[in-house]
Amino acid sequence: MSLYNLNRVERVQCHSVSFGPEEFFVSSEPSKTVEIKDCCKVRNMAVGKVDAVLSLKWEIDNYLSVSREKNVGDFLESPKFPADDADAVESVDGVSYNNIQWHMTLYPKGKTEEANNHLSLLLHANEEIRAVGTFIIYNSDGHKVFNYTMKEHVFGKTADHAWGNAKCLSRDFIESRANRMLSNKKLTIACEIKMMEIIKQKIEDPLQRLRENYEALINDEKFSDVALVSQGKTVRAHKCILAKRSPVFAAMFDSEMRETIENTVEITDVKYDILVEMIRFVYAAKVNDIDALASELAAAADKYALDGLKKYCEQTLVKNLSIDNVIGRLQLADTHLMDKLKEKAIKLMIENASYICSRPEFDLLSRNIVREVFQSLANKGN
Repeated sequence: MSLYNLNRVERVQCHSVSFGPEEFFVSSEPSKTVEIKDCCKVRNMAVGKVDAVLSLKWEIDNYLSVSREKNVGDFLESPKFPADDADAVESVDGVSYNNIQWHMTLYPKGKTEEANNHLSLLLHANEEIRAVGTFIIYNSDGHKVFNYTMKEHVFGKTADHAWGNAKCLSRDFIESRANRMLSNKKLTIACEIKMMEIIKQKIEDPLQRLRENYEALINDEKFSDVALVSQGKTVRAHKCILAKRSPVFAAMFDSEMRETIENTVEITDVKYDILVEMIRFVYAAKVNDIDALASELAAAADKYALDGLKKYCEQTLVKNLSIDNVIGRLQLADTHLMDKLKEKAIKLMIENASYICSRPEFDLLSRNIVREVFQSLANKGN
């Protein structure tokens, strides 16, 4: 195994690499203030599909001064890795990964206004390849402060096929001296990439085709028989599908309500954008931008008894849980009975009690939630 410093293109021995068990403004050139180190290990596993693993370390010099020059949507772009003149990656079963190059983009103030004042991270590939990635952000003591693992994802040549997390950590948390995030003014980010397979040809998946056909029925003017109206906007749908998936809709359509007779239902408790994604899940078992919408979607799923969607949202909220959002997510978990999220949130709060208790929103937690946190802390000590 070897370590490549891509700025100097000098080869040195890699002493140890740990693979854990563990998702605009266009820059004209990669940032000159960054250094990327990567280790590549090729595996031919008897069980599983992982063929090659890259472990990468990105150190951004003078992070505070560099990041403060950026606006929402502006990003720092890493060099590509492995470098063009780096040694070839070993082939596995006749498949070469030598032409696959990766790079990361970091939005210091957020990729969009919705992620304003949060770090957004994206991972890109130059070829179509199936992979799983993990982002890790370290503090100056080398401890993991942020750890986010994607589900298996197909990367591609365009930005639309990139993968990442819109809200990693808040700028306030990164810039606070008390949190010791910068070592010698450097911010350290790691990314572990497990490459599954290069996509050589696309074999049509009948289930995927079925999902696409059902998704196309949303807002179908010809055959839809009910209009769902939220914030003055309409989603056209089908009573039979909604009723089959949601007992709340089933009860609604089985009643003599005026809305049912007129085939128009006013949805006053769910925003339009959330309603659209809720209906998309009902039809096609998918959600666009689940990372950004999971909290509001979980609440909507609970109201309309969509247990599958609620569980999907809970898994996403657990995956993206951090010390920056844990208080709000604990409140959400308590309100909508998401036990796994509550368990993980309480555990994270106990591990970071000093910081969490200093947050102003901590005072807004209900007495019952605070009691549960202290009970968990007491049980931990036994």
